Order: sequence, then structure tokens, then C-alpha cells
Amino acid sequence: MKQRQTLCSLLAILMLLSATAVAGPLFGLPNPGEDTPTRENCRIYYLRVNDSEPPLNVRSSPEVKPDNVIATLPNYSFYQILAEQEGWFQIALALKIGAATGWVVANRTDYGCNFFHEMITAFPYTMQGKIFGPGSHNYILDLTKGQILVLQGDWPDFSGPGVSSKSREFPNRQYTWWRKSGDTTTPEPLEWRWTVTQSGRYKMSYDSNFKGFKYGPCVVRLIDERKE
Repeated sequence: MKQRQTLCSLLAILMLLSATAVAGPLFGLPNPGEDTPTRENCRIYYLRVNDSEPPLNVRSSPEVKPDNVIATLPNYSFYQILAEQEGWFQIALALKIGAATGWVVANRTDYGCNFFHEMITAFPYTMQGKIFGPGSHNYILDLTKGQILVLQGDWPDFSGPGVSSKSREFPNRQYTWWRKSGDTTTPEPLEWRWTVTQSGRYKMSYDSNFKGFKYGPCVVRLIDERKE
């Protein structure tokens, strides 16, 4: 009988451990002075609570103990991640210096790359993703004068040598066209083409509105004007 109770206790512990384990990539906080991260080394700064059994427990240490719950969090609230340890996130409980901190199970939250730069070197290329919390996803490409950049889909902000996303020549992210004076095209085009006027490095960005959003797909193509 005693052996059976011991076996049941061990099984309960194993079930608890499997429930709290996170299936997903580990991440690293940036080192001071580190260059802009790539997608493979993205930066995760924020999480959104998404607990199947809310509210989410915040614990004083990264372990499940009956006496270490220090707070609870409602679903869909956002918190800054301070550290990661074997399937747990340490978070700041308030956005202020010296705020209390605690630990939450990572697989009861939503998270992803808050910030990265990625070079586009092969076409066609599809930009698609989601940002949780603040940040920006930046896609970089080197363009040569005379080439034609073609975008189809959920357009990003666009900037580079001599151009800005604020220019009326460029589309915005809500599938609408920045109309030039006198442009009466109807319906507004679903494809945007722009002939590169100045060689250099350009950036296409999806910037968060703090709570984040899903974007894409946006297909990027590059055409040599002489082959049109």
C-alpha cells in the first residue's frame, strides 16, 4: 500500500512537471552594445497572457510550490520579460523602475520576436508575421537605380535614400494607396510598383502599436526595368 502511494505521488509530480514545461525556442536578452539582431537571434521583450485556466499565477521563483504565488494576471494583459529560465519568464509587474518582479510559465503566454532586422536576398520573398507588444519587424534590401520594386498584399512602411513612408508616392499598411495629386485610379491598385531612383539600402517596416498585430502576407518581387 505504501509503495502504491509513493508511485502515485511520483506520477503526480511528473504530470505537474510536464504541464509546466514549455515547448518552444529559448531566447537570449541582448548584450550591451550588440548589433541589430537577425531573425535567428530575435529579441523577445514582451509577452501576452493567454492561460487556458485564468488567471495566470505569478510566482516568486521559477517553480511550482504551494506557497510561492505572489500575484495573478488576467488573460490578454501585457508584461515586459526580464529573463528566461527553463520554460519560465521573469516579468516586471509594472512599467516603472524598481517594480516588483515574478515568474510565470512561458507556455501559458503568447510571445514572439518583438524586434529583428532581416536581409532579403532572394525573390520572390513573403513578409508575414505577428508582433506581441511593442517592437518592429524590419526587412532590409539593397536596390539599384532603375530596378522595379513590386509589392503585393499587406504593404509595410517604406523608407530609404531620398524616400520616406510619409511620401504620397508610397502605399500604407491598410491596403490603401498614398495618392499623388490628380490620381483618380479606381479601384485603388492591389499591387504597388516603384522604380528605384537612387541606389542604396532600403527598409520595409511593420511597427507595433504597442499591443502588436498580425501582418502579411506581402509578396516582394524585384524586376530589372530593361526586361519589362
